[in-house]
Amino acid sequence: MRRHGHLDGQHCRRRARDQAGGRPGNRCPLAVESWGTCEVPRQPWARSIWAARAPPSSSPHPGPDRMARPVRGWEAAASGKILRPAGGNRTSKEKRRQKRAPPSTPQEHMTHQPSDMADAPKGATMDCILQEISTVGRRLEGMDSRMISLTEETKSMHLDFAGFQSRVTTLEQRVTAVETQATLTADRDQELLYLCRDSVCFLGFPEEIEGADVQSFLKNILPQLTVLAFDPPLEFQRAHRLGPKSREGANHPRPIIACFL
Repeated sequence: MRRHGHLDGQHCRRRARDQAGGRPGNRCPLAVESWGTCEVPRQPWARSIWAARAPPSSSPHPGPDRMARPVRGWEAAASGKILRPAGGNRTSKEKRRQKRAPPSTPQEHMTHQPSDMADAPKGATMDCILQEISTVGRRLEGMDSRMISLTEETKSMHLDFAGFQSRVTTLEQRVTAVETQATLTADRDQELLYLCRDSVCFLGFPEEIEGADVQSFLKNILPQLTVLAFDPPLEFQRAHRLGPKSREGANHPRPIIACFL
């Protein structure tokens, strides 16, 4: 179907796609439609571009001298003259997004401005951080050395304490042995005292003066020495010389022990 002597939009899109090597299903946004004596793109954003790029004129409609033959959509696609949006290749979505965004304040503009002055504080900050890290590392090394020395001192203290413990154990064993010996000695002393409480030791009697019977000798000699009359007469449980006979004989006589009843 032809419209005012030109191809319709569908036929134009198909022909432009075939000549430009497009894939089936792609729609050419530069399809044009006849509008008076000019061909105007059908898409809204393409119309705005076409109107922006149209030659200036004082009248709302171009005159006959400016009625140059416009480029058809399929011809533009085939020749590579693709119309681009005005204002930095921005699409209608970008324009709408820019309209919706709030206007930037001077503070935001200054914060978003890239400059070398912003890099300088960052470098200084990094230097400060590195210095702090190095300082902390040196402190940690000092703490490690101190911990090593403390560990060695603790080990030596443990060894000394172990030596002290062994010495204390030895002393305890010795004290226990001494206490045991003292207890045995005290018991023996008590026994000797019990045995000697009724006994009398006589010194100075020459050897063999008592004869064979020591008890009879004491019964006769004691009343003479003490000038006492024993009534009843003395009775002995036992009486004997103490210890072995001396080699010197009469010079060192043995004492006589008598246990009374």
